[in-house]
Parts: sequence; C-alpha cells; structure tokens
Amino acid sequence: MQLKDYLGQEKIIASLKQAVDNNELSHAYLFVGPEGSGKRTLADIFAKMVLCKGEGEKPCELCNACLTVDAGSNFDVIDVVAEKLRLNPKGSKTISVDDIRERVTASVSIKPNGDKKIYILDGAEKMDAKAQNALLKTLEEPPEYVIIILISSSKEAMLQTIMSRVLCYEFKPVETARIENYLVNKKQIPSHIARMSARFSQGVVGEAILFALSDEFEEERKKVVELVSKIDRMTAEDILSYASVYKASSTAKKEEKDDGEKPKRGAKTAEKAERRELRSRTDDFLDLLELFFRDIFVYKGSENDELISFSDDLMIVREVAEEKSAEAIAHILDAIREAKARIKANLPMDGVMEMLLLKMRER
Repeated sequence: MQLKDYLGQEKIIASLKQAVDNNELSHAYLFVGPEGSGKRTLADIFAKMVLCKGEGEKPCELCNACLTVDAGSNFDVIDVVAEKLRLNPKGSKTISVDDIRERVTASVSIKPNGDKKIYILDGAEKMDAKAQNALLKTLEEPPEYVIIILISSSKEAMLQTIMSRVLCYEFKPVETARIENYLVNKKQIPSHIARMSARFSQGVVGEAILFALSDEFEEERKKVVELVSKIDRMTAEDILSYASVYKASSTAKKEEKDDGEKPKRGAKTAEKAERRELRSRTDDFLDLLELFFRDIFVYKGSENDELISFSDDLMIVREVAEEKSAEAIAHILDAIREAKARIKANLPMDGVMEMLLLKMRER
C-alpha cells in the first residue's frame, strides 16, 4: 500500500517521517494496537521510507527499494514470522527463543545491501519470556545499520526490559465518518454497508474493510433484522428451535460412544475448530443485535435517520421504536450484554441464546 492510501495515525506518520528526514532513526520500534489497525501496513510503509533512494518526499514509491518492499523481495527487510512459516508451514505460530536466535541473532551481523537492515516481527505478543530475553541482547547492542520493528496487539505482553529499549507507538481508533468515507470512495462499498461496517469496526480500519467485503457479515446482519422483525410472534417452540442452531456439535464424543474407543485426534481438532467458528459467529451476531437495538433506542429519542447504523432497515427501526417503550428497549440491551458476558464465561451458547430470546419476547 502507498502512503497516500493509508487512513489514520497521522501523528505516528509525522513522527516517523521526521525521524527519516532528520536521520534520527531509533534502532527499535514497537507498534501497538488491535488487529486490523494498520500496524503491519505502516511498518512496510516505514521500511520504504527508510530504504527509499528516490528524490524528494519519501517513500517515492518508484525506486527499486520501494518496489521490492511492496513485492516482499527486498533482502534488507526480514519478516521474521513469514520466514518461519515459509520454512515450516505446519509449525507452531508462537515465537520461540530458537526462532529469535535463528532468524534475528544469527543474521544481525551480516551487513545489508543498502544502508539499513530492517527486521519486522509481527505478532510480538506471541514471544515468551525466553524469546524476549534473547531479542533483548540484540536490542541492547544493535549494529548501527539494524532497525527492529515489533508489532503487537498488547503492550502488556512485552517485558519491561523490552519496553525500555523501544520507541512505542500506540495506534488509535479512526473516526467513524472517515472510515465510512474511505469505504465508499476508495473501496466502492455501497453507502449503507459502509456506514454499518464503519460503526461496527470501533475505529479499526482493517476490521471495517473485512466487514464490508464479507458475505458472512451481511448474512449475520440479515439474520438480526429478521429476528427483530418476528421475535414478538415467536412461540416457545420457535425460540427453542432458533436457539438450537447455536448448539456446538459433539462429533468426538459421538465417535467414542459409537465404537467404544477414544476419538481420533482429527475429530477433536475438527470439533474445536467448529466451536471456535460458532463462537465467532455468535459474538458477531450479538454485537450486531446490540448495535441494532442501540439504533432503535437512539431513534426512539431523536427520530434522526442520520444517527442510524442500519440505514437500509429504517422501516423496521421505526416500527420497533414506535411499538416499544424506552424502558423495554433498555431492558433488551441489558439482556444482550448479559448474554455476551455469559458466552464469554463459556456457558452453553444455545442455552444463553434461548434465555435471551425469551427476554426479548417478554418486552
């Protein structure tokens, strides 16, 4: 991605550009923020700034250094995790002390082709204490040509000794209106989808893009609207049937019961993957359901269409806002938040959903 197409984090970009322009580069950086906040993308852009050989503002996006960074073929940019997975695609995704020794410590003494050698370590929160301590040795006495960019979703996961030797940049949420505009104008996303995706993303641009382009996200949105439109007419049997969709399968247990032997590892792995997928879909559904009822609550008090995320479903928003009292809508929002907390506590999802639907129908 080119710098002109990058959205947000203006203060960080200005600081990095100043460091490049004044030749005041640190030997180590830490980019911290949620998944999808643009940390890795900006790390690549920063690498281009540092290595760029073009004239004028950097990165020029035209020189060989810029083009090879974009192509992932610049020998002076080492992606520590990508190299590990390339050599062992089925290996562990955690970053071990051996990974640091083999892919950082063992190669820092090899001089770069150009002026700088940049290590990008994405998922730095996956390093255990031993791995971080191994990296610390390089951070304490780095060659003058080495720059290390750590990318982490959690500052707390990093040892204090690491934190004391890096320049830390925390990635902030981007304004919803800017994300919405970006999706419409840069990604050609329909306005109603762009608005919902932007608001649902909580300021994380990458998440907004994923939501906007995801068929599954659109399906969950439709399910939410359909449920809200019919909940008052659902019988107890309807609710039980609806909630049963959220019951995790028991493939491994069934195997054991059928043949008396312990289930194969593959069956257990498949079941775990299915449970994770179901949990992820349920989390998204409840987040969307909460957003929809927030829309209804807001419209109840303002009757302002511009404040509504579900702009393509205004008719239903208006109908429910008219039918229900503000107290009833607030009660449903409380019930949704309670359901989310119960699922986070690993209670059975089908039981949690059944209880939620019953509470929604009461109101």
